[in-house]
Amino acid sequence: MIPDLVLYHAECTDGFGAAWAIWKRYPSAEFIPADHGFPPPVSCAGRRVVIVDFSYSRPILEEMAKEATALQVLDHHITAQEALRGLPYVHFDLDKSGAVLAWEWAHGTTPPWLLQYVQDKD
Repeated sequence: MIPDLVLYHAECTDGFGAAWAIWKRYPSAEFIPADHGFPPPVSCAGRRVVIVDFSYSRPILEEMAKEATALQVLDHHITAQEALRGLPYVHFDLDKSGAVLAWEWAHGTTPPWLLQYVQDKD
């Protein structure tokens, strides 16, 4: 999927690193900071959406999946893993940061040292 909207974890080094990782591959996407405690900041209707370094509640994601052309969630927070189990568009890896997950998803290669540093601090 080539995203045209990326929602990344606001006010978070890992979230910003995740956005940068995807921007390096897909610079024409729209990048918007967001937070799980607030509603999605824009409509995802008809868009190809990637959410990185956080996730919304299951009901919100299910609604977003109905509206979006495509949806992918890349997260590493254990708090959401159980609640979102079984959703086909959600990918968790508790051993990696959001930035590293985003790089691997977008590029399929080893992340640069900067993102590995972010992961060490997250």
